[in-house]
Amino acid sequence: NNTITYDRTNITMNQALFLLAKKYSSYLSINKLLGLILIVEAKYNNNKIDDPPILKCIENGEIGGLFLHRSNVPNTFDDVRHMIHKYQQASTISYGSMLPLFITSDDEGGHRINYPNVYQQWPSLMAIGATNDPLRAYHYGRGYGSELYNAGMNIVFSPDADVNGML
Repeated sequence: NNTITYDRTNITMNQALFLLAKKYSSYLSINKLLGLILIVEAKYNNNKIDDPPILKCIENGEIGGLFLHRSNVPNTFDDVRHMIHKYQQASTISYGSMLPLFITSDDEGGHRINYPNVYQQWPSLMAIGATNDPLRAYHYGRGYGSELYNAGMNIVFSPDADVNGML
């Protein structure tokens, strides 16, 4: 029996998600379960991500995500969306459409954007912090996050709490 039944009045959303994940993971090999937690850096080779090895690993369920590193490659929004879509499609071979490939980046805004031609230039986090305005910080996060999401990122390792030692 491939269905999960439960009384909806006696179960929380977290419990339901746990049951679903437990059932889904029972169909995966140990190699694919381990692959789900691996995020590897996508390296550029001749101005593009080195496709054959990365695609094969994604299709085989050997990695669960890609870290898109800062690059001087002049990508457009459409280039990045197309590239990410290609990798998401490869991921469905092993995991179906239920588990998207993690597409990660370390975008901090300001002068540290990874894809300057993909989304608008944003102020640095230091500049946002200097305003001491929580609403401005909120709008920055919503706007910048929306642009990253629209480009196809689903995990961003930012913001972080840097300490300015130059005071």
